[in-house]
Amino acid sequence: MSSRKPKAPGVVTFAAVLFTIGGFFHGIEGLGAIFKKEYFNEATMLYSNLQVWGWTSLILGVMQISAAYLIIGRATSGRTLGIVVASISAIATFFSIEAHPLGGVLLIAIDVLIIYGLTVHGDAFVPGGIDDGPVAPPPEMSGRPFA
Repeated sequence: MSSRKPKAPGVVTFAAVLFTIGGFFHGIEGLGAIFKKEYFNEATMLYSNLQVWGWTSLILGVMQISAAYLIIGRATSGRTLGIVVASISAIATFFSIEAHPLGGVLLIAIDVLIIYGLTVHGDAFVPGGIDDGPVAPPPEMSGRPFA
């Protein structure tokens, strides 16, 4: 039996990258809502307090980037947090879709792809995540150069 750890499927890594991108999108949107309110049309939004929405979006972005870090480490908690945060992100984005339709649809699509990647490839996650140990034992020399 080898001590080699299984590689994370590409879809899991893809989900982590998408989470990072979505986190930055939410963070930029949150900072815009906090500091540059003139970029948003409050009449088309479901909520009236742009300050609260900005902080909510900013916190959601930070949570998404944190979940991406845990997903890269293949921690089960990262998978669970990822599914929950992606779901919350999709719902929150739906409520603000009138303010930025193209960006909203893009973020919802990213969240759906993240949920897909994390649910379909749940076997790539381990309870404690991966550690920093060696990936494979050193190769044994056979005595022949190209054996």
